[in-house]
Amino acid sequence: MKTCPKCGELNGDNSAACFKCGAKLETSGGAAYQKKCPKCGRIYDAKEELCAHCPDTPLAVYAPVESVYTYVDRSGSFWINCLRIIAGISFVVLVIVGIVNGVMTGGLEGFFSFLGSFVIALVSLAAVMVFLDMATDVRTIKNALSEDGEE
Repeated sequence: MKTCPKCGELNGDNSAACFKCGAKLETSGGAAYQKKCPKCGRIYDAKEELCAHCPDTPLAVYAPVESVYTYVDRSGSFWINCLRIIAGISFVVLVIVGIVNGVMTGGLEGFFSFLGSFVIALVSLAAVMVFLDMATDVRTIKNALSEDGEE
């Protein structure tokens, strides 16, 4: 495993760039390239000459394609994180209310009362989380568009 010098994230041995921040990673042995088997596609260090899995197959120089994906920080703003915490607490409170109501009602009717409260709490939590994720995505898109307009 390779450790990214920029963010400290662990990456695979054959990675040329960090999957999290995109920083270039040093290849083992100090070489600036890797080699790839043209038959099976396995990637090797630059010092290797033949593929270990395909007998007598010479390796070709491999230049990895730059990733078009970038890491997007989806942690959101302070207020969005506060709303996520409030949604989680509300979920727990609604489940507790359902349990208490179910125990007090008793019997099969109490079970359905608890089940109804649990389903309402679960649907409410899912709706709030989807809404907050959409709000985060919209904010991220607006920030990206405003950064593109400045350049």
